[in-house]
Amino acid sequence: MIVLVSTIVKDEPMPGKQKTIRLKDYDYTQAGAYCITVCKNNYRCIFGKVIDATMVLNECGKIVDKFWNEIPEHFPHVTLDEHIVMPNHIHGIISIGRGRFQTCPEM
Repeated sequence: MIVLVSTIVKDEPMPGKQKTIRLKDYDYTQAGAYCITVCKNNYRCIFGKVIDATMVLNECGKIVDKFWNEIPEHFPHVTLDEHIVMPNHIHGIISIGRGRFQTCPEM
């Protein structure tokens, strides 16, 4: 099972009323695979542009991509799956609890 998690990093409230997508009784501290989205505050497009249906990262986007790929260096119990940096956000799948120092049964 992959659990969806959405995170907004911003200073102002999102337009409109937002509903949580978190599962009511799910224990988010447990090991598992999580699909996350992190958005740039105010939704400013600072990570690059989509040109001819291809995301072209600028310097800020390359930094986001680099830091995403370095997550396991800082959190050895985390492994990364697919991710994509978009103009104002990043989507990615992380697995928690399957790294060098901690194991989790297959789901």
